[in-house]
Amino acid sequence: DSDAPAWLHFKADDIAGVADGIVDCIVVLIGTANAYGIDLQPLWDEVHRTNMAKENGGIREDGKVLKPVGWLPPDIKGLLEKQKMN
Repeated sequence: DSDAPAWLHFKADDIAGVADGIVDCIVVLIGTANAYGIDLQPLWDEVHRTNMAKENGGIREDGKVLKPVGWLPPDIKGLLEKQKMN
């Protein structure tokens, strides 16, 4: 169907098309954050920090990385409050 979005036409071996689709999605998401006045960098850093803190939590049989004892989720609400987004 020629009216279908371009990403529906990607072939499994079309890594350039896949990369283009990923970047398009990121651009839309960054634009949405900007439209709401959200500074993504501190949020990104916090999510990355908490994800890396899972490193010593072990791995389940299916490969899922488990949270270690004492792990805390990212404080997105607190960071948004610092940005006066409450």
